[in-house]
Amino acid sequence: MSSQFFVENLWKKSLAELRKMLPPGTTCKTKQEACAIILGVSLIHIFYCFNDQYTKDILRQRYEQHRSYVLDTNRIKVATGLPIRLPVMPEDISENMVKFIIRLRLGDATSNWPKSSTCTKKLSGDLVSLREGVQEVKCFTSDGPLSFGPKEAWNVIYFLDARNWLDNKYVLWRVNLSNTSNEWKNIKVNETQTIADQSAQGRRPRNSWEGIKNSLSKIDPEDEYKYYAKVFEGSFEDIFTKVEEPADSR
Repeated sequence: MSSQFFVENLWKKSLAELRKMLPPGTTCKTKQEACAIILGVSLIHIFYCFNDQYTKDILRQRYEQHRSYVLDTNRIKVATGLPIRLPVMPEDISENMVKFIIRLRLGDATSNWPKSSTCTKKLSGDLVSLREGVQEVKCFTSDGPLSFGPKEAWNVIYFLDARNWLDNKYVLWRVNLSNTSNEWKNIKVNETQTIADQSAQGRRPRNSWEGIKNSLSKIDPEDEYKYYAKVFEGSFEDIFTKVEEPADSR
């Protein structure tokens, strides 16, 4: 599997065409089975990677629509002094921004937004990838705490720092920890409790990105960046620019 183009075009083929691509003597009854064999992945993962209909053009349209709305609303707020609350960034925008960064900056062409797929059953996770599995996305536009569902599951989690998004500045961080890893579960959310403690109580643990980053940097004093790395810093349009190497993790 060399590209997303190859993955998506597999699904366009008929079962008969797919069978011709299988090793001699291999049998299968469905297109899903055939694709799983060709790609060398489990059958369940096949549902993750086909026909993501949320394109770059749609993302650009949604982004400009939301940006214009927020700017217009803020002008009214400033002019009148009314306590109008500005809307948060819709998850379809932030999650697909991260998707295209992962595809073009990290080289994972199989990262997809499963909510838009025409070939999925119900899946958990903001993004899914044949390389990384479930890719969780947390976007924040203020210094306030982020919340985590007590049963949220992921293989890797991305934090999109959009605090300066109205100035067209973004930073994406990748934390290479699953929700079940001890390093993640032991992050403190207050003086006496960890993420694991509050999750076990059925509560939504809350912590800011700075708090999470500081906790992770202290786990291994000899390697501050062992569990997290900066993978992108730039403007909205920079998201769609492919680079050969990821951004400096420091």
